[in-house]
Amino acid sequence: MGNPARMKAICSGKKKSDKLDARTLADLLRCDMFPLAYVIPPELEGLRRQLRFRRLVVQETTVFKNRTSSRLLETGIEYEKRRLHGKRFFKNLLTDNEFIDSELRPLLQHSRNPIESLEGVNDRILGTLTRHLQLKQRVLPLSAIPGVGPVTALTWALEVAEPQRFPSIKKAVSYAGLCSEPRESAGRC
Repeated sequence: MGNPARMKAICSGKKKSDKLDARTLADLLRCDMFPLAYVIPPELEGLRRQLRFRRLVVQETTVFKNRTSSRLLETGIEYEKRRLHGKRFFKNLLTDNEFIDSELRPLLQHSRNPIESLEGVNDRILGTLTRHLQLKQRVLPLSAIPGVGPVTALTWALEVAEPQRFPSIKKAVSYAGLCSEPRESAGRC
């Protein structure tokens, strides 16, 4: 499979036809200049799909948490920001706060139910990924790096897949977007 972004030889011609494109591709193959695209192994692809789905779950959880906070703010009800989304604090807030009326209580509860459900999905996905034997061997050394938690280690292990595919550390850092282009002005970096 060829990397379409790197096949500029096909796009540069003024005349375009399937016959000319096929000839150009054949020339690239013959000269061993065909830019190959990396295809992740199937056993890792399913795990990476789960991790990407987890990101969507976390985003949706944040949406519902923000809705809950905004409903409380728009009605002027005070709460502790750090504790709002804890199960016990939220339950006590609904039962003990006299300013939460009968119209607001069901709205808050309807926002809370998806939060609990999505957090359960998140926990199950992370549990599945952290118990996977092949991933565990890759994640443990990455987690030993200061500042790298289990989610970051899982993300690196699944998005990079096979680190030996990079010819140098510089290429891997560039692939991950961990380096920036140097800014220069008047010869100063």
